[in-house]
Amino acid sequence: MSNFEYSLVNHFIHDLILLGMHPSNLKPYQHALFRDWLPVAIGDPGMLMGMFLCACRDLYLRTGLKEYYWGTLQYKGKCLRYLSGSIATAPKMAQDRAESNVWDVIICTMLQLASDDLAAGDSAAWKSHIDAVAHMVKLNGGLENVRGMDGLLRRMIEVLASKDCLQVRNITSNGDNTAKLYTLDDIFGKCLFG
Repeated sequence: MSNFEYSLVNHFIHDLILLGMHPSNLKPYQHALFRDWLPVAIGDPGMLMGMFLCACRDLYLRTGLKEYYWGTLQYKGKCLRYLSGSIATAPKMAQDRAESNVWDVIICTMLQLASDDLAAGDSAAWKSHIDAVAHMVKLNGGLENVRGMDGLLRRMIEVLASKDCLQVRNITSNGDNTAKLYTLDDIFGKCLFG
């Protein structure tokens, strides 16, 4: 990992998940992200690229610096290439946990892309990624069969899929609402675990 990417992980953890709070004051969804999502994200190339993408988007919206804008393009491209290769080589969906873990990270990477689309105000791309997630969930026998990350993945699907175009239209050009979305608190704070 480069110094730049290390700084993106640091930003993602401290500014997007922790929100500047002390770890002892975290909300339940933040604990779940640290306990169940973050270790998988750091260990999987696609999810890691998605984390870099989200951090770059947030930093670009906050600072306007072109290096972060170029980072969003770079990491979005890497996520899409990762998904293309992973889907082509992944085993057929099954109840076997080892195989299911492959699909869990593919779904998570798609959700990261959908989240980025939501923050960027691109409702068509957001819908496309959410539709792809819905199709994968259907192939897996329905949402009740999504059990990854101790139930967090299912909750993330429910929350991101429920954000309709009205939420996307609420994003303003000055970036305030977008930056607020990327704290994750608006997306998950009231919906995940209470």
